[in-house]
Amino acid sequence: MNILKENTKSLCPVCLQEIDAQVVEDNGKVYICKSCVQHGNFNFLLEKNVQVYKRLMNRSNLEQRRSFNNVMIAVTHRCNSDCPICYLPNKDTPDISLENMKEAILNFDGPEIRLSGGEPTLREDLPQIIEFVCKLGKRCSIITNGLRLADRRYVKLLKKSGLKYVNFSFNGFNDQVYQRINGCSLLKIKLKALNNLKRENMNIALSVMLVKGVNENELQKIYRYCLKNSHFVSRLRIRTVVDVGRGCEPGEQIYLSDMITAMSKIIGVDEKELIEHSLSLPCKDHLPCGLNIHLARFLLKDSCVRKTKNLLFRKIKVIFHLLPKVGLRAFLNFSGGKIGTGLPLFNFQILLRAWPDKYRIDLGEIERCPSSHLVSATGEVIPFCYGLILNNTTLLL
Repeated sequence: MNILKENTKSLCPVCLQEIDAQVVEDNGKVYICKSCVQHGNFNFLLEKNVQVYKRLMNRSNLEQRRSFNNVMIAVTHRCNSDCPICYLPNKDTPDISLENMKEAILNFDGPEIRLSGGEPTLREDLPQIIEFVCKLGKRCSIITNGLRLADRRYVKLLKKSGLKYVNFSFNGFNDQVYQRINGCSLLKIKLKALNNLKRENMNIALSVMLVKGVNENELQKIYRYCLKNSHFVSRLRIRTVVDVGRGCEPGEQIYLSDMITAMSKIIGVDEKELIEHSLSLPCKDHLPCGLNIHLARFLLKDSCVRKTKNLLFRKIKVIFHLLPKVGLRAFLNFSGGKIGTGLPLFNFQILLRAWPDKYRIDLGEIERCPSSHLVSATGEVIPFCYGLILNNTTLLL
């Protein structure tokens, strides 16, 4: 056994108190070992691949605590769906008041406000909230299941209020997937909502909740859809389901290394290349629980393409590099007249997120997380994953 991190903090999975922890390697796997005075000792698998952990997830001593870039505000706990997997199953919690919400937004120094739930579109004053955020010069986005967005008039109303960015939950192109994850068939209404967002020129991030044994095979189709629609889908965000609320059991966890392996096969590249690419991005893009891929930058990383001065030869090389990776239709859709000009062909990103839960959270690591969660009761903002874990306690009410 090899100690990778001798001193850090974690949570007791029983009482959720902060406790001392260590991170160790054993037979190529990484474990977090912690001890609670009241509830005893715990050892949990943190990551299946020690190299992935060392390269991407063990950087807390290298960076100072960063300022939060964005804050997630659960504007309501109500929802128009009753999913078998839900991070916020308590729907009876009163909505945060508009006055308290505005005060929290005014007090937050970061540039982005993310309005979530429950389902944020159930708040009748959502357009008013969006308008308030936008008038402050902050970026405003909503995190939604998209059901109300099947009404184009409602999409137009949100757009008129200033909304440009939508994080849209989309778990696959198979209604059996939605039956398992969301409890009912949703594909038709979600495709209608996406079409409305496309017609209104919204900027979309497709958010996939990856559930073991349910929708891993949908990733290839979702990836291809994003490429073909990269003029309005700018991000593919793939996140694991964790043991929070009505989540998965601990043994059903998907790890970051699993996601990297799956994505490398879909794109057709080596896993190590994806890791090195993510590490080459600006420091602000490094997250303790994930990996980022700027697809155009990654696929055109070959210096022989970038340094070719002859425009015709450069265009030819770009074509030969991209076509096998993205396909003809997607290539023609997003390339236009920009090939070889030095302008970005497209700005599509893939974000892999292996969220920690109360078993695996390393409180030292999340000190460098740019995302935060509003504690409604106090107005305090805390690291996002910490807030996610506390969703079912009175601390966030």
